[in-house]
Amino acid sequence: MRRGAVNQKGPQNAFLSALMAFHASGKKLPVNLVLVCEGEEEIGSPHFGEIVMTNDVLQALKSCAGVLLPSADQKPDGSLEVELGAKGT
Repeated sequence: MRRGAVNQKGPQNAFLSALMAFHASGKKLPVNLVLVCEGEEEIGSPHFGEIVMTNDVLQALKSCAGVLLPSADQKPDGSLEVELGAKGT
């Protein structure tokens, strides 16, 4: 198992690369996006609540219909599963 293959960075990079490809193509996304990112996941994201409770971020998040948390998992046989989204109501 390689570090980076099954933590958040690989799937997050895939998602951001897809966004950059949309942007480079000149096509408009069919949805509005709010990106909230922080780099403290290795220590439990102690300041994430503080970040999302700032007025500008909180207002943007109130209009959201969903949340995307990229993740990945590696099975004992070495196969890799990358989740690029989840759907909820």
